[in-house]
Amino acid sequence: MTMVFTDLQGSTSLKEEIGDDRASTLINRHCGLVLTICEDEQGRVVNNPGDGFFLTFPKPSQAVRFALKIQYAHADDKELPGVRIGIHHGEVNVSDGLGGFLGIEVDTAARVQQMASPGQILASSSAFKSAKARVREIDDGIPVKWKWYGEYHLKGVED
Repeated sequence: MTMVFTDLQGSTSLKEEIGDDRASTLINRHCGLVLTICEDEQGRVVNNPGDGFFLTFPKPSQAVRFALKIQYAHADDKELPGVRIGIHHGEVNVSDGLGGFLGIEVDTAARVQQMASPGQILASSSAFKSAKARVREIDDGIPVKWKWYGEYHLKGVED
């Protein structure tokens, strides 16, 4: 399973600055982008707490294309705040009756997202290695620039 966690940066302070109504409009615009692009890349929304998303994709390359498209859409719309995105690929357990996923791999995906800066996409080594071989550009011919940041230790995750 390829998992993606997203977080809209500074949404609480945004609500303080511009008010709930205007902030809600921007957050809804962001959510609409996420839902449309997720569907385009054959993804599934697992959970949507507030302005963040937990999504799954059949392949790491689809998750990377989703993340790139979200980042480009936010870069094109200067009103939208930055998005932090983390991608991980691993085996998960399905929770009974809840339609969700459990296990250390889910936790790892969330930790990867927490390390990202606004406007940044981070991927674990498993997702990185798989997707890098397949994603050289996004749909409109923009080349993808891959960068290896080295090894990091994630809180609560041994490897």
